[in-house]
Amino acid sequence: MHRRALGVGLAYAGTVVGAGFASGREIWQFFSRHGPVGGIGILMAGTAFFFFGRAALERGRLGTSHFAAFLTAAYGRWGIVLHWLTTLLLATGVGVVSVGGGTALHLLTGWSRPASSLGMLAAVLLTALSGPRAIVRANTVVVPYIVALTLLISLWPLRVVAARPFNPQNWWLSAALYISYNLFTGMMVLFGLGRAQPSRRANTTAALLGAAILTGLALLEHRLLLTLGGGSELPMLEAAAKAGAILRTLFGVSLLAAMYTTGIGQAFALVARYGRRRAQALWLCAAMIPWPLQTLVAYVYPLLGVMSVAFWAPLILPGRTAGGR
Repeated sequence: MHRRALGVGLAYAGTVVGAGFASGREIWQFFSRHGPVGGIGILMAGTAFFFFGRAALERGRLGTSHFAAFLTAAYGRWGIVLHWLTTLLLATGVGVVSVGGGTALHLLTGWSRPASSLGMLAAVLLTALSGPRAIVRANTVVVPYIVALTLLISLWPLRVVAARPFNPQNWWLSAALYISYNLFTGMMVLFGLGRAQPSRRANTTAALLGAAILTGLALLEHRLLLTLGGGSELPMLEAAAKAGAILRTLFGVSLLAAMYTTGIGQAFALVARYGRRRAQALWLCAAMIPWPLQTLVAYVYPLLGVMSVAFWAPLILPGRTAGGR
């Protein structure tokens, strides 16, 4: 496998593995709460991540280097509305990362939840405001670490807890909403990364690797959550705690790293668009800190999934959007 394709595939996976995914909260909300049938939804999501991820990389390779150009080409003058919506979605993502990271930090250290969340927000914003970061390099370290620990914890022999009653209804709708929101976050990175890709074959390899990692991680978490009931705020961290204090600490660090890399990517996208001075307004994301992570994932994420359709739908439309022209 070409080294560049490997890095892009890992960056793709790292962008999607954010606050909700790494914690297990997102997998429970969109898949595992529906019972075993949720596994079919995960396979559906993995397939979509491959095809749409490859399409986004190809658009980047053919000339669409940033999201604004893509929206303008797809929607003309109406693209300005979606530009503002993009800002809202990215800012919301920063807020969710702050809440999720703060919750993890609270469980690991015992610090107060608001202080932990504010510290996470500060770390994300200060990093993003200091200048660009090498996304591929960061995820090359973080993603294998997350994969290894998720595999270890998911296969660890844990005591079975009485399962919550599952609700198999509308499992396909939950999967569709999950795909929609995460395609938006992934595309923000893939357009830029695709610009340096040498060929369509390299894009296929990178998209396949990213989708395979995401699917594998989600299936491992799904299996564990079905066993443990999975309805807590950070089920994967609590599962790690059952496996031992050392694994709990190691997984907690990986969870924070996943949220941090996702958060700085989202924040820097806004810094690049509006400049450092205007991007200081991201401190307003602190208003989301009092909200529990369950609430954000259960209510905000599905809404964002519906709104995100307008962003990724043009990827499957021929004509004027090709190459961003």
